[in-house]
Amino acid sequence: MVIKKFISVILTIALITIDLFIYIILGVGLMSYEDTYTPSKGEYYSWASMSDFDKALVIGFNIWNIVNVIAILYIGYFVYKKVRSEKMQAYGNNQNNHR
Repeated sequence: MVIKKFISVILTIALITIDLFIYIILGVGLMSYEDTYTPSKGEYYSWASMSDFDKALVIGFNIWNIVNVIAILYIGYFVYKKVRSEKMQAYGNNQNNHR
């Protein structure tokens, strides 16, 4: 049981680290757009002013944001189910004690 929790904690830390690493890579890549932007190519942050690499980074960044929102919603749902289940068990146990 302790080993299972330890592995769960290690995996959670690893996933958070990988997530942050991907955000760092995407952020550093998007900084290249900041360095190479010229107003003659178009408005700032418009598709016309971006290279294909910059467009891929923006798309990847937006997809990664969506993946993280879905993950947060899943974790929230999991926590909600667990809390609700524990509440129902506690309520059920208290109700049986009063009979």
